[in-house]
Amino acid sequence: MFRIVLAVFCLAVGATAANAQEDELFPDPFPDTVVAKADQQRPPVLRFRLGPIQGLLEKTTLGQLQRRLGGRIVRNNGDASEGEYHLCYFLAAGSAPQVLRFLSDSEMGGTTHVITGIETQTAAGRPAGCSSPAKQVRAFSMDHGLRIGAAMAGTAKAFGKPSAATGNPIRGAGDLFYVYGKPLTNADPVFGGTVDRDRANGRLCDVADLLRIQARRGRVYGFVASRVTSC
Repeated sequence: MFRIVLAVFCLAVGATAANAQEDELFPDPFPDTVVAKADQQRPPVLRFRLGPIQGLLEKTTLGQLQRRLGGRIVRNNGDASEGEYHLCYFLAAGSAPQVLRFLSDSEMGGTTHVITGIETQTAAGRPAGCSSPAKQVRAFSMDHGLRIGAAMAGTAKAFGKPSAATGNPIRGAGDLFYVYGKPLTNADPVFGGTVDRDRANGRLCDVADLLRIQARRGRVYGFVASRVTSC
């Protein structure tokens, strides 16, 4: 079951974007050349902070962000299993300008378009199709202080042993991958509390979380995070 969830997860983050200029900025969330087991004991990232806004993957919706920060929700071409909705912002403030994209898979994100994926990358300028937030936002971060420009040595220590790694991400350029995949439990911060009832009704759910951290010159250059629950 988990292999199916992970396949859907990769599709949810890697679906073709409506704006090609945006898409060129972001890497494949899980390249075919990388082999990794779902060996993490907890989801690598779930929570994010964007200025005064705090959110949670698979709970916060694109509409909630749009009401606070403006921007345009774009629906990509594709059927229910391939398309996605997304919001794209350019954060110009601070020492490391970045492009930030929030994704909602057309199928897994549901009718409310909950956020199932986040991509961010260092960028010199604002791509076409990306908005500047209506309120000044200086920084974006996720759990364990993950943010653009952070030292990879401290970041790697905070997240622990990765599921896979490429290159030399601590001192040079490379990637760290963290993969989590387990049956949903009542302790889950998003859907916890409903598992026993669902099981009694014959409804079993699995959750898959993945994080890819990109490094250049020993600092975080970009990252891709996603979470998908399948029942």
